[in-house]
Amino acid sequence: MADVNRIKSMRHCDAMVALDTFDLITARVRKLLSWGRRISMTQRYTHVDSPPDLLVGLVLDEQDRPGGISEGRTGDGCHFGVNLKPGISGFGFTAYGLARDDTEVEAWARYHAGKDATDCWVQRRNMTMVTVVGGMAGDFGPARDDLLVIRAWNSHAVCREMVIGFDTDAYWAERKSLAEAGESR
Repeated sequence: MADVNRIKSMRHCDAMVALDTFDLITARVRKLLSWGRRISMTQRYTHVDSPPDLLVGLVLDEQDRPGGISEGRTGDGCHFGVNLKPGISGFGFTAYGLARDDTEVEAWARYHAGKDATDCWVQRRNMTMVTVVGGMAGDFGPARDDLLVIRAWNSHAVCREMVIGFDTDAYWAERKSLAEAGESR
């Protein structure tokens, strides 16, 4: 997984958030958000067997300061955050060079080293994996299968998983016109 250019060329891509992949991942997420679709998001902690929290009908909070999207670089790291409404919700990710995430290669090595670790010091910590489907530079419109999955492990080796799905306005408009015409899909 050394070629970070796959993030630009593969429609369905798994990537580790690192300093060398950060701009490529955020460009894809910005593209997914650019079509103004409603968002459904599930959130859960993977270490417990409980159902996820489900938030539906969310939209980018463009009235929030920096237009609902905050991004920045500080010293050795960078962050990206998305604010959604209604309510207080959102998602984001961070990369720090101090966490040995200068490159995606280093981040993947840490990820795989912690896979089945019984040593609590080797477990996955302070890392984020993103699965992105869609949002490529050449996309001319939204697709029904556009998706974003963010799995973030904190310093206690606890993974928070967020699955972000996008509603497609054109899809719903077509379904409405079919229903009004008495046809079904």
